[in-house]
Order: sequence, then C-alpha cells, then structure tokens
Amino acid sequence: MDITLGNGNNIIKIAAKTAAGHAVADTRMVNYSTGDNNQPVVVSGRKDYALFFAANNFDYWQSLTNPIPDAEAVASELKNTYGFEVEVVKNPTTTEIMGKLREYAKKKYNADDQLFIFFAGHGQYDDVFGEGYVVGRNSLLNDDSKTSYLPHSVLRTTINNIPSEHILLVMDVCFGGTFDPTLSGSGIRGGEEMYQNVTRNEFIQRKMKYKTRKYLTSGGKEYVPDGRPGQHSPFTRKMLEALRNTGGTDRILTLQEIIQIIEKVSPEPRYGEFGNNAPGSDFLFIAK
Repeated sequence: MDITLGNGNNIIKIAAKTAAGHAVADTRMVNYSTGDNNQPVVVSGRKDYALFFAANNFDYWQSLTNPIPDAEAVASELKNTYGFEVEVVKNPTTTEIMGKLREYAKKKYNADDQLFIFFAGHGQYDDVFGEGYVVGRNSLLNDDSKTSYLPHSVLRTTINNIPSEHILLVMDVCFGGTFDPTLSGSGIRGGEEMYQNVTRNEFIQRKMKYKTRKYLTSGGKEYVPDGRPGQHSPFTRKMLEALRNTGGTDRILTLQEIIQIIEKVSPEPRYGEFGNNAPGSDFLFIAK
C-alpha cells in the first residue's frame, strides 16, 4: 500500500503474516524532508531501541523503591516523545540480563539504528579485583568470589559487540562510574555547536556517520541515592528533565545537552566512551 509521508519523523507500523500464517509486526522511523529543488527526499529509514534492566526486589539485598518506576518513566518518555521501541526487564537475575543482551546482539540493525541501554538497581565494587559489578536479583550479599555478580568488564565487552552502530549505556546504580576502569570523566569530544549552521537532516546524517559507544552513569566509585519513594532518583529526575526539553527548536537532543543538565546532580555523574567508539560520534534523541 502507498504511504503519505509528512515532513520530519514518520513512525510506520508494519503488520504481516509469514508463509506459515504467524503474525509478525515491526515499526520503522522514516525521516522525510524537501530537497533544495523542492523535491521530496527520504533522508533515512531508521529505528531506535531502548532496553531497560530495573530491580526493586532482591533475594538477598535490601529492596529499593525507585528503579522500576524510574525505568518506566524514562521508557515512556523515549517511546512517546522520541519514537523508541522500548522493553523493560524487571527484577532480572544476572543470567536473565546476559540472556536479554544476547537476544539484542542477534537483532538485525540498520546503519542508523540506535540502542539505548539503561540499568537501575544495586551496584557493587571490589577493591581487591578493582572491578565494578551490577547486582542481579539472585546476587549474594556477601560473595567474596563475586561470581554471583555481573562484572562491568563483561558488560563492556558484551555491549560493545552488539552489532548496533550507535549505543548509549546509562547506569543509575552505585559504583556505576567504575564501568570505566580509569574512572576518567573525559567528556565528549566535539559538540552540536560545530554543526549549528547545517540543516536538521544534515546534522543527523553527519552524526550518524560515526560508530557510537558512549556511557553515562549516576556517580563514580561511590554510593548513589535511591531517592524518596515515588519521586525518582536524583539522577533520573534530571534525566527526565533533559528528555522533556527535546533539545530546543530543532527537537534534536544530543548527549552533550543531556550532560549539561545532569551534571548538576550530586554525586557528580560520569560519562565517556568505551569499546570501538569513533571520534566525533554522538547519540541523538530525535523528537517526533
């Protein structure tokens, strides 16, 4: 069937049946604009994914109040404002976390597709091994071997190897900053000001040229607050504020713009790059 595209982002939902009669569904985002000669141009067909791991309840650790509501609030904002396809995994074990990451590693991604990964819950750090960990629902409270935890080094390798060209990892957990073994808040090279005179679509195309592996965490090698019940963690409150800002008149929110809002939180968030990140890369939140 023919589809009429409007200027800007168009969310297209596709429903079909396989030869065996099974129903399948998908959504795509098509960015459409009018070229210099007033002829229509389809800039890109792309899709944004968001995967959340959030844990309030644990078998051995103290329960938390806000991780699941935090994840659901950010997921809702990404879905409704930016057109992300979202999935929230609640109270996962470490095995379930790795299984879900493997599932996303098997997906087929287009060159301009993006993947946002969010962790909220308990974190741990071991001074002997110099390693940070994500705590799963089944992680032991006193585990000197740390075999019941999920090491940040494993997460770095696993996420880096997911075949999406553009990945942003956000961690609202204690000791999340140790995802970077050097704990260097090196910042992000470049910024949106370098492209301020180009069109919106040219800006998107230029940013999408480079492989993205960025991370943003709610703190460094330290504990971070859960926040008051029903009011989100301090980090997530600022994250939501940034997302609702939609990046100004161009309605493109860059990671640097998010950081400018979030960095006012205490403790100080950490951010940087990992894996095969390319200089000049960015992660874009493109409002519908």
